[in-house]
Amino acid sequence: MKPITAANVRAFAAHLQGKYKAPIIDQSSPLIHVLEALLELMGLDAIEGSVSKWLSKWSISLRRFVYLCFVPGGRKIPLALQVGILVHEYTHIRRQKKDRRFFVRYIFRSSFRCKYEVEAIKAQMEILHLLGRELTPEVAVGTLKAYGLTRADRSVALKQLRYYHTHIVERGRMAQAVAKVARDWWAD
Repeated sequence: MKPITAANVRAFAAHLQGKYKAPIIDQSSPLIHVLEALLELMGLDAIEGSVSKWLSKWSISLRRFVYLCFVPGGRKIPLALQVGILVHEYTHIRRQKKDRRFFVRYIFRSSFRCKYEVEAIKAQMEILHLLGRELTPEVAVGTLKAYGLTRADRSVALKQLRYYHTHIVERGRMAQAVAKVARDWWAD
């Protein structure tokens, strides 16, 4: 297994960008204005007080790009968590390429956003477990409020993730495609 170093996290991010043909953008990208407008449309600006505060804390993937609140390999958050977030966001990219209605559903329907977030959290839990870290269902669901999910949606997500964590993650299984790509990359 490759060590979790800043250089390896940067290389892993580059690998995912190439494989899924979805670049990582930051605050300097011209696309940031489009992203800000979409976040306001979703009502996420109200959660942190402003879109810029939201973007400083959270990551999101919409359409064909990934916005990260950190620089891969940087020091803002622990490197293993960066790997988990990359797997999470590229799970969304993979889903968007398979489901043409993803974008509209994700933006306008909390229940669909919940479904897509649960799928990505599953992948994130799998890779973190492989790397010797854990993302508990409770912690994962706690982050979903920032994405505008209702209390009812978060309750459903918690039940699904508890079951998945017990029956898949704790047993060392991998069912999510992007987590498998990550496993193979880190195993080299």
